[in-house]
Amino acid sequence: MSQLGWFGSYALGYVPQPWRQPPQYDSFFTQLIEWAKHAITISDFVSGNMGRGGEYDPNLWTIPMEFTCSLFIFLALLAFSRLKPSARLRLEIFIVLYCLYYAYWQMFLFCGGMLLCDWSFYLTQIVPESTWGGSIIRIKPMVKIWGKVVDKYCQLRHAVWAASLILAIHVLGMPAVGYGLENSPGFKTLSTLVPANYAGAPTDFWMSLGAVWLILTIDRSPWLQKVFSMRIPQYLGKISFSLYLVHGPILYTLGWHLLKWCTKWTDDETNLQYGLGICIAACGFWPVVIWVADFVTRRVDTPAVRFGQWAYSELVWKEEEDSNLEMALIGS
Repeated sequence: MSQLGWFGSYALGYVPQPWRQPPQYDSFFTQLIEWAKHAITISDFVSGNMGRGGEYDPNLWTIPMEFTCSLFIFLALLAFSRLKPSARLRLEIFIVLYCLYYAYWQMFLFCGGMLLCDWSFYLTQIVPESTWGGSIIRIKPMVKIWGKVVDKYCQLRHAVWAASLILAIHVLGMPAVGYGLENSPGFKTLSTLVPANYAGAPTDFWMSLGAVWLILTIDRSPWLQKVFSMRIPQYLGKISFSLYLVHGPILYTLGWHLLKWCTKWTDDETNLQYGLGICIAACGFWPVVIWVADFVTRRVDTPAVRFGQWAYSELVWKEEEDSNLEMALIGS
């Protein structure tokens, strides 16, 4: 795409970051070498550089960050695996608050998910067999009492969780500094209510809290979960990783040209005309990006996962080999 000059070359309309034009070289071989150099930077999962996605697809900066946080989660789960549920929850709460206070917002998101999962198990005392050696279903007396009270006010409970969902989504919509935050009622006030470690980046604090808040709301509200259990949300979840990978290049190539053509047709002198052009362009953009994401899921992502599972099964030490080794040692 870079070599062929498909990326947009100038700003369109009122978009804060309207175009993305990677470097373009004379030969395809040189272009490929330069792209490889940028791609290698993504593999550095220890680096603190948030711009590791490079000039070709900056969206990919989250991949090494997610890998780093995943390593931390695996280590924490291994360290806490033999602890009592109450002790493990206390340590997880400490880690979550520690990450939030020191502005490790990415680690806070991962640890917050781990805490919500454990907290959900603890509330109902559904203990995984693989963790504590047996499946025990026991409801705490206070949880039973609270459940009876809540059942009597089912409609109120639905209203509370619906309001919680709306508020969490509202917080997640907080604009960035320099892109409307200073002039947004409510958000401007929230930007001042952050710890000192978040000075200059209030969105990191509030959007992190909003993300955990949103998951907590959905987890504690079965009727909201039904919405995300429907076929369309499940399908979008299935292709979400591929959609994440492909949407950037398609947006700044096909999306840029569609917006250029559509706003030229509708004109962009007013917000209404420009908005109409965006809607028309979106009608052509989204079917293409979803189709490409579906193709990548079926032909690239799924086979890659199968290959990883096969490679792991070939490399792992099997129980039969343990038995054969034990018999050989006994025989010797």
